Amino acid sequence: MGKGKCMRFIVSGILIFFAFNVYGATSKNSIWLGTFSKKELSENYSAWVEAQLRYGLDQGGANQILYRTGLLYSLSQNHELGFLYAFIQSGLQREHRLTFQHSQKYGHWLSLNFSHRARLEARFLEDSDDDAGRFRYLIRGEGELSSTPSFVIWDEVFVNTTSDSWTGDFAQNRNRLFVGVKVKVFNSRSEIGYLNQYVRRSAGDVSEHIATIYWFF
Repeated sequence: MGKGKCMRFIVSGILIFFAFNVYGATSKNSIWLGTFSKKELSENYSAWVEAQLRYGLDQGGANQILYRTGLLYSLSQNHELGFLYAFIQSGLQREHRLTFQHSQKYGHWLSLNFSHRARLEARFLEDSDDDAGRFRYLIRGEGELSSTPSFVIWDEVFVNTTSDSWTGDFAQNRNRLFVGVKVKVFNSRSEIGYLNQYVRRSAGDVSEHIATIYWFF
């Protein structure tokens, strides 16, 4: 099987799996905007800062605002650790999140560069003693960055490591699938595409259709 056919087979499999999962779920529509900045501090250390606005089209207002910052440490050309803090406001709910992160680049395969990102999160809700933990794993494939749009696909699974009243009734309760393009703009890049967030809930599953615009500089 040629590289092109292999890639079409993989993408088709992901989309079929996605279609079976979202069938029958309640649909929501949103726009997510984000800016992300990585600045080198020394040979091995970098600073990370990001801000995200998640706007619900059905509700006509911001569903969530997220700020994340921290320190990244390069173990090698292909391995990186992150020590991050995030503040998230969802309506009146305020969350503080500590994250340990590992990123790895796997190299070129089937016309795409593959990498992964694993996160272990400690989550603290204001005015609550019900703290929570979560593991996240993202795998990503992307074309070469250039002045013309190149393909990007990634999938991220969320697994609760604790059972808490505000994190849902399922261990694996959330999945995000992104399909889009990236393009180089001067010394930065933009990623634009479609993101589906599938959330399992005892009251009924939710499939959120999200137009996504991210800016990295």
